[in-house]
Amino acid sequence: MDIRDLLVRSGDPVLPAVNRLALAQRALRLLPGRGILLSQMPGGVSVSARSAVRGFSGAWAVALSGRSATISLGFVDGLEPILDGKLLSGVDAKGNPLPEGAPRLKLTPEEFTPAGKSWIAIRAETDPETGRILAPKDQPPKLTLVQTKTLFSPEKDTVALHAVALLRRPAKDKQGLGTVHQIAFFDYQHRAAKQEGRWRHFFTPA
Repeated sequence: MDIRDLLVRSGDPVLPAVNRLALAQRALRLLPGRGILLSQMPGGVSVSARSAVRGFSGAWAVALSGRSATISLGFVDGLEPILDGKLLSGVDAKGNPLPEGAPRLKLTPEEFTPAGKSWIAIRAETDPETGRILAPKDQPPKLTLVQTKTLFSPEKDTVALHAVALLRRPAKDKQGLGTVHQIAFFDYQHRAAKQEGRWRHFFTPA
């Protein structure tokens, strides 16, 4: 703020300058945040910053990066999802980090509802006889993550979808990817039950 804005000439009203001063004081006020502690004392304010403090993120934490999303590691029935042919954790079969790092989920602005909603969801293919997630021996499980504008499988009842995050944008925005609203925080157990001849799928926190 320019201090000259607070000067009042003879004959001018004082109140506008007082209001500008009050606004300037509020702008200088210190506010606490994550890992920041404030102590008010007669002589001033003591600020204690703890940079090592991190908030809880849990499993399936989604973060947007350009036109893709990174998703933290989560498990379904102890199975790790495969994304773009790679383990979600970004390591090889021996546990060594991949040179290119963890895989990213590519996003598209077309996969939104007219109301501006899109989901990042677990997609599991299940056995038509048992309802369990397909996990062939010595092969990756049929478990991945997708972007979808519907959580009702358009394919068949052996495909299960469960949202881990919501992407939301204004209805008039047709090109953006919106902002992330986290839904899932824990690993899951998957169960299936037949109803009227079709499989219904349930995901419960492990």
